[in-house]
Amino acid sequence: MRIVFVCIGNVCRSPFAERYFNKRCRDINLPHVASSGGTVPYRYGIPHEAIEAARIFSVNLSDHVPRYVGDVIKVFRPDLVLTMERNLVDEVKCICEIHGIDVPVTTLIGYITGIDDDIEDPFGHDITTYLRVYSTIAHYIDKLLEILNKRRDKV
Repeated sequence: MRIVFVCIGNVCRSPFAERYFNKRCRDINLPHVASSGGTVPYRYGIPHEAIEAARIFSVNLSDHVPRYVGDVIKVFRPDLVLTMERNLVDEVKCICEIHGIDVPVTTLIGYITGIDDDIEDPFGHDITTYLRVYSTIAHYIDKLLEILNKRRDKV
């Protein structure tokens, strides 16, 4: 499965989700791959707090370059798009439609729990906030991988 994670600036949440997901897939030998993009990519670098917090999870964000989700979707051709916020779902659905991509779009939390909810944006906050947010993202991605692994076992 090919998944795109989406947040606003593509500097904190979605790049962490992408890299954590890809790392975990390699760790447990799953064939899935992720990418990420933002609806309004931030052009001034990755916050130091984001890089430091990600390291705690063995994720390297230091070389990440923010990308526009439309460009990512057009090239990556995902099977699923997961947003960090409810208010991004409709916008991302429109972006997919513009690029002729028919793909499910929902929040990460909604995909796991069936109830759409937001993952807090840590941008501009201290490292404690980043750690809390990254812990939340890691939790839901681990749940996502459990779901994907069960589907694979049924095939």
